[in-house]
Amino acid sequence: MLKCDVKSFFASIDHDILFQIIQKKVQEERASSLIRNVIDSYDPGMPLGNLTSQLFANIYMNAFDHYVQEQFSVFRYMRYSDDFLLVHDDHAYLHACISRIADYLASERHLVLHPHKIVLKRFDQGIDWLGYVLYPGYRLIRSSTKKRMWRHIDKTVSEYVDGTVSLETLKSMLSSYLGLVYVSNENNEKKLLYTLLSSL
Repeated sequence: MLKCDVKSFFASIDHDILFQIIQKKVQEERASSLIRNVIDSYDPGMPLGNLTSQLFANIYMNAFDHYVQEQFSVFRYMRYSDDFLLVHDDHAYLHACISRIADYLASERHLVLHPHKIVLKRFDQGIDWLGYVLYPGYRLIRSSTKKRMWRHIDKTVSEYVDGTVSLETLKSMLSSYLGLVYVSNENNEKKLLYTLLSSL
């Protein structure tokens, strides 16, 4: 399994390249002008968190998705924003993919792979992916994510007891974390969150 991340992805998105991609599909002058204004409203790159930034990121990386899927003989390919992974049973093959990926991103998108976030290891060692660690047949919440979750819960419960946070806010926060835990195999966390919610 090969997992990679683009260095300073949103800040590195090239406005001209992005606009050229969009122009191939959107040729109406007023719509095109509006899109260009949105793209150029932030520099460099795109702001983190904006809905348009998420959309533009997928448009920007769409050709890369096709490149990987059509040019590499991998069993699985996944991408979320600038994080992506390739699954293959040949370690040497995946290692050879790194330079090809780096060359494509540099030449076609002016992007650089983060040198400290290239991970090449066996699938059964676990894949750190979007807050979870994925193993064959089950998934766990990343340790740092779990610690942060319980710190936030403890703080919010204390604020509720002090009267600075409403019951609705507390329930909403706990329900959100239950959603995070629900798709994992963290049974203890599920039980604790269900117990907390049912006691309110």
